[in-house]
Amino acid sequence: MSNTSPYVTELEVRGIVGTIDDPNIVKLDGFIRSAHLIVTEQLAPKIDPTTGVPMSAARLRECELWLSAHFVKVADMQVKSESAGVSASYRGNDGSGLEGTTFGQQAIALDTTRTLLAMAKQKPVVRMNTLNSRICYNW
Repeated sequence: MSNTSPYVTELEVRGIVGTIDDPNIVKLDGFIRSAHLIVTEQLAPKIDPTTGVPMSAARLRECELWLSAHFVKVADMQVKSESAGVSASYRGNDGSGLEGTTFGQQAIALDTTRTLLAMAKQKPVVRMNTLNSRICYNW
C-alpha cells in the first residue's frame, strides 16, 4: 500500500466534480485514497512507451485528480431519464468502468503509459462456487 500522501485535495476534486447530489457523500477522502493507490502503484512505476521515461509528477497528479472525480461520480450517478418508474438511464454512463464517466475518460487520456486504458478494457470475471463444480464466467 502507498504510504505517501495524496497529490490532490478534497477541494480540488470538488472543483472538478461540481454538484454532488447524494447526501450520503460528504467526505471524499476514500475516493482520493483509491485514486492515489492506483496512481502510485499502477502508473508511477510504468514507462511511457513513446518517450521511454516515467510520467511526470504533474501528469500523475492530474491522473489522480480525474480518477478521484471519476470515483465520486460513479458513487453519485445521476438519473438522466426515467420511464414510468420501470427503467432509468444515468448521466455519464457511456461505458463501463473508467470509460463510464467523462472524468474516467479524461484520466485515461492523460495516462501516456496506457495503463488505465488497459484496466478499462479488462473484462470482469465472475466466480461462482456450486455444490458440484466451480464455474468461472468471463463477460
